This record gives sequence, C-alpha cells and structure tokens, in this order.
Amino acid sequence: KDSDENYLFQTMGSAVEILSQPLSIVGCEGSSVDFYVSASSQSGEIKYQWQFFNLDNNTWDNLEDNSIYSGTKSERLTLNSITTEQDGRYRVVLNSDYYLCLTESDGNVNLSVNTAPDPAIVQPIQTFCASESPTVGDLQISDENPTGLTTFVYDDYDPNDSSIGNLLDSSTLLVDGQTYYIEVVDEAGCTSATKSQTKALVPDPVISSNIEESCAGDGVEISISGIPQTALDFEIKNSDLVKIGEYGNSTYFVDPVARTFTESEDLIPTYGDGASMYQINSVEEHDAVYEALNNSGYAGEALWLGLKQFPALNPNDKFDEGWYWLDGRIFEKSWGLWQDNEPNDYDFNPTGPDDDGIDDGSEDYGHFNNTGTKFLNDYPDGEGLTSRPLYEFTGTTIVEWYYEESTNPGVRIPIDSNTSSIYVTPTVTTTYYIDVTTNGVLCTASYTHTVNPNPTADTIPDYVFCDDETDGDGTNGSITLSEDDFTALIPSILGDEQSSNDFSVSFYLSEEEVESGDNP
Repeated sequence: KDSDENYLFQTMGSAVEILSQPLSIVGCEGSSVDFYVSASSQSGEIKYQWQFFNLDNNTWDNLEDNSIYSGTKSERLTLNSITTEQDGRYRVVLNSDYYLCLTESDGNVNLSVNTAPDPAIVQPIQTFCASESPTVGDLQISDENPTGLTTFVYDDYDPNDSSIGNLLDSSTLLVDGQTYYIEVVDEAGCTSATKSQTKALVPDPVISSNIEESCAGDGVEISISGIPQTALDFEIKNSDLVKIGEYGNSTYFVDPVARTFTESEDLIPTYGDGASMYQINSVEEHDAVYEALNNSGYAGEALWLGLKQFPALNPNDKFDEGWYWLDGRIFEKSWGLWQDNEPNDYDFNPTGPDDDGIDDGSEDYGHFNNTGTKFLNDYPDGEGLTSRPLYEFTGTTIVEWYYEESTNPGVRIPIDSNTSSIYVTPTVTTTYYIDVTTNGVLCTASYTHTVNPNPTADTIPDYVFCDDETDGDGTNGSITLSEDDFTALIPSILGDEQSSNDFSVSFYLSEEEVESGDNP
C-alpha cells in the first residue's frame, strides 16, 4: 500500500522519466570522473542503480560503492583514480517507490580511459653556468621520452599528499644544489602518475687571492670557489663512509652504521651536491655495483636502495606495483631483479607471513636481499628495522688553470694543477683563468692580480756629519745623531722618481740587521 492505504495495483502510476541522459566521458588514468543523470517521477522517490556492461558474459552488472565507485545508487556516479579496467559502457536503471518497472538510460554511454604517460626520464643532475642565468624553463627531459609532452616543474613533491609542492614559473632562476620535480602532461591532457626528480648544479666559479696586491716575487695563493664538489671532495668530506667502487660517472659508498630507511634518506642532504641513495639505471650498472660489493665484503649484507613503494600509486594493492626510485622513475620489472617470491608482505602485527595476498603497505622499501646475490627484496621502515644504506655520488668536476702575464698579452700558459687553489710568485701583473667542466658543461672565470714594482734606491753617497761645539757634548771625535738627521737623507735616497709619500725608508747599523729583521 502507499501512504494513503491504496494498494499499488489499484493506483495509476507512471515510469520514471529521464530528463537528461548520462554522457560519454574521456578520462585520464588516475583521475576522477562523473556520470550524471537527471530524472523526474510522479510516483514517489526515485531509486537509482548504476551498472557496467560485462563483456565476458554480455550482462549488465550492478555496481556497489567501494574505493573506486561512489554514488552507485544516486543520480551521480563517481569513479576515483580510474584505470583501463574501468574502460567500457555504463548505464543507470531507475524506478520509484510506487512504480517498480525499470527505466533504462542509454546503454551506449562510454568511459574511455587514456593511459597516463610514464614519469619523465630525466638526468639526475642537470648542470648550467651561473653566468648564463639559467631558469626553471631550462630544465630538460631526456630524448628517450615520447614526443608531445609538456613539462611542469615543482619545488617539492610527496606522492601521498598532493598539497605538497608549488608549481614554479619557467622564468624562476635555478638555485644551485636544489632538487626539482618534473611532471609531464601528454597531448590528451593526461598527467604522469608521479613526478621525476632532478637536481640543478649551477657552478659560479669565482677566483680570489689571499692578498689583493703583491710585490714582485711575493708568494700568493690563488683560489676558486663556487664550484661543485668532486668525487674526491665527497670522499674526503665523508670519510666515515666506505668507498666500494665506481661505475661511469658514479662512485658508491656503504654507510657502516645500520639505520632505518627514513634515517638514511634524511642524511642525503648532509652529503652535499651529487649525493643520493643508490638508484639502478641499468642492469649493467647493477652488475658492476654488486661485483664491487662482493669484492668489498658487503655482498651478504642487507643494504638500502633509493627505492620505495607508494600506496597512493598502487590502487590495485599489488605486491609488485607502485615501486618508484627516489628520482621518480618507475622500477623496471622486466630487469628481473626481484628475489624469488619478492616483493611480498610480511605482517608484523601479528608477526607472520602475509596470508591474504593483498599489499597492505607493511613492506614498502627496497634493499639488497642479504643472501649473497644481486637480487632485491622489500622490507619495512621503522624502529629496530635497520640496514646499512648504500649511497651514490654522481658527477664529475674538472678544473684547468692558465695565466697571462701583462708583458705578454694574448698568450695563455697552462698551469699544471687540477686543485681548487694554486700557489704562485708573480713578478708582473698577471691574469689567471680557470676552466671548470662539470658533467660536461664548461664554465670559466678570470682574475687579475696586481704586482707592484719593487722600490729602487739611488746610489747612496757617504754622508758626512761634523762634530763641533754645536752638539753641546763638550768633546770632539764623537757625535750623537737624531732621527731628524736620518729623515733629512730620505729625498736623496728615493730620487726624483719616487715620493716619500708612497714609500717608507728604514735605517740599520749593518746589513746583517736588515737580513735578520731586527728593528731599525
């Protein structure tokens, strides 16, 4: 019966009327989309049921609210973080409280899911000369990426929190040593699932000396600042790390102190430009690094890598999905580097193996499996769950010195030194040049050091002083000279070309006193 106590079969009713049909949608993988229907009813409250066409058995299946679908029994169906599995036909069926026969919406309404572009392949370090005033717009992605991608650069990134990070204007000047995060959007407007990490090196070589001007033959220390650290600088600065080997432009170090993953990652900024946790770029590199670990006695150790599993990027709760390197690259499963039956989950509360086959986030960090092989496993991050971090220093910095004497302009003469400072004894005003090549990018600087000519003394005649009664000592044959007597001699010593305002003249009783540095 209805609210008026009338039996429904005795009551004239009408079907739900659809006023506007749902429309087909094109969406990007990882985005959220809506289907909407507008309807009216003369026979009580409208009831909704959204359906998806099952191609396997050619049936319309009812949808229920879950992590993907919401509003399955309302006028608006929302799909969250869509994947290609949601690609297909949708409809909604409607009836009302007092008219139970179904009204069906258009059955040819489609959701087309465009695959999101892979995170951009980028160089971990991009180098520019400060003299060129490089900006965010100068950051590049590799030619290995598909064509037609638009890049956006952010100052920070957290894949689990979209509020982290600010979009930077392309005209923003790059900051030396700062990490930037690059997002790519394809021609269909789809955004990469994660952002790729790159660090900017902006060498600004500046040459200076320990004294501004010198005399001919004086020793002068010429130094350079504003250049990235070299691998040797890194090794000397971080002597507590154990160097295990090199490959390409990278040098690898093991921290002998076991730490949690978070503690290991937090230490990276303290090691300076070019430092990161070890991230695999190729199978060949990984084989070389493992061989170095084996030769250093670390092959059987559990070692952290810069590899994480992000729950937000693993919507299907798969053990082997959502794995990304810290620089934003997707872990390449085709390399076959997971240990047998890895990755998996290990339920620590309660302790025991995973028994549901669903990734619940208990092991989201990658490291070398401690079985004496090159293969990897996943492990949790938390108090008491420590391993030794494996760090990587990437980058090359080469310095080359030259000088040009004022008496020989236009001729640069190499200086045999590749250090950041040199010790020289110029005899004339000299310009020093340095070429700093960082990761293949050449930056230059110059500095002119002024050498003042040494003063000259005219031939000094003997000076005669008369001993007479004017000195008041009452005797002949001895005389007491005052400072004024010597001061009167200075003009004849300096000659006409040198002013007493520019030079000081000191007097000694013997040449030995001059050489010994005794007071005049």
